[in-house]
Amino acid sequence: MGYFDLMELSARAIQEKRFHDSWRGYNQAEVDEFLDLVAESFDRAQRELQSLGERIRMLDLEIQERRESEEMLKRTLMTAQRAAEDAISRAKAKAQELMAEADARAKKAEAEARDRSKEMEGRIDGLRQFERDAKTRLRTFFQQQLKALDALTEVRPPRLTGGGQRPPASSERAATPRERDARMSRGEGAPDSTGATFRPR
Repeated sequence: MGYFDLMELSARAIQEKRFHDSWRGYNQAEVDEFLDLVAESFDRAQRELQSLGERIRMLDLEIQERRESEEMLKRTLMTAQRAAEDAISRAKAKAQELMAEADARAKKAEAEARDRSKEMEGRIDGLRQFERDAKTRLRTFFQQQLKALDALTEVRPPRLTGGGQRPPASSERAATPRERDARMSRGEGAPDSTGATFRPR
């Protein structure tokens, strides 16, 4: 391109540019060359500006996306925090509920155990009273039987015969209580008032 090959185009260079006069005016070749350089420089500048504008637009989009991502992350963190707080609150409430239920079951079991203990004590007292009553009844029964046996062993006075004479005395004597018990244990029966032994049929 000759004269303008290494020349940098700027606003000052454009203002200070002087064209040489020729016979018919400005040198047409220099003017055309300079205009070509101006057009090329402005075209390059326009492309650079367009590229920079596109880059700025992409950066703006990236910044917007990052802001949206940050906002979404903040919302996610806040949601997770609220969910964690709700979960902790529900867990505490559930734990308190379980503790209350366990305490109620323990108190109920303790009350039932006390009731069963009282019931068993009542049954034991009833059995003891039954034992005492049975012993008393048996003691009374045996005492009555002993009295009846004693009554059977009493010697009755002999009856007089028609002539006013006593019947001949029996050679057998009345059995003592110890002898009666021994005979009863052997199954020989109880003696009557005269000492004779009556065997059960």
